[in-house]
Amino acid sequence: MDLSNNRLQQVAPLIQALRDAPDNISVLYIRMDENPVQGGQVAQLQGLGVYVLHRADFWIAPDPVLTRAVRIARGNSVNATFLDWVSEQVAQEGAPTAAWREFLAHVFDARHGYSRERAAIMDFEQRLSVLRHRLFSQIHDYWAPNLAGLSRQLQAFEAAQRSSLAAPEDRFDALLQHNYRHWQEELRDLFGPEQAASHTVQSRFLDWLLRSSHGLDQNALGSTLGEQDWRPYLSLLDPRWDESVEQWEQALQWLEEATAEPMDSGELPSALVDQMIAPSDELPRAFLGLGAPGGCCGACERCGMAHRRRATVGATE
Repeated sequence: MDLSNNRLQQVAPLIQALRDAPDNISVLYIRMDENPVQGGQVAQLQGLGVYVLHRADFWIAPDPVLTRAVRIARGNSVNATFLDWVSEQVAQEGAPTAAWREFLAHVFDARHGYSRERAAIMDFEQRLSVLRHRLFSQIHDYWAPNLAGLSRQLQAFEAAQRSSLAAPEDRFDALLQHNYRHWQEELRDLFGPEQAASHTVQSRFLDWLLRSSHGLDQNALGSTLGEQDWRPYLSLLDPRWDESVEQWEQALQWLEEATAEPMDSGELPSALVDQMIAPSDELPRAFLGLGAPGGCCGACERCGMAHRRRATVGATE
């Protein structure tokens, strides 16, 4: 029975018929290739010995574990569109096929590499789903993503999950350290190990962090990632972040209205005003743990506390 290329999305009646078939039925071959079968039906068909193959995914064939994960992932239309796009990238001459396989294995968790996170984080599946949607939707942006940019965002997601499991006072520091190390790697790639230290300047690190993919300049030579590495995870690291953002939005609204007519500053949240006048020592420090140019990054356990004390004093001053 050849049902290939029929744009079949819902095949529940076929699944039920196969389940109801008597055990002594003759062997039945069903071709379902190139059909956008939706949802868990893909896994159900596989359980019945019917596989939905896609020519676009043949380059994944050397990895049977990833092949199965991709077949199931194609049950979602957003995943399927992204996988088709990836296959187009792989078809280009010189494409890093093995690196693309590794990326897909991580983003679809083909080898169950996130078992620790699943055990410790109740909503991890939802977080991973949000990440996939954010990554996969970028193929429709003005600047299409590349493997390096997608991998970088995936690594930032993984670092944020690990950071969220750290002690509350260390979470922002841990995520910042991830970005700092990534920035150092970029500097070494651009300028070489010897020259990287001379470019390790705090202001340049801030510029690198704040390169945003939002409001992209249409005349830019290439896309930038910037805030995608950390902004989506701020409220994950501390629920107070969303509360603070809401207060800042109220303050900005107050400032806009104050330019037109006199306003009573007593309308601003008192906690926000107090923190602006005299920041609390409990607030996370912006440069906690970062080393001096050419020195330690603060990530090692031996000297991390020394950097933390020096950075805290500097920030307070």
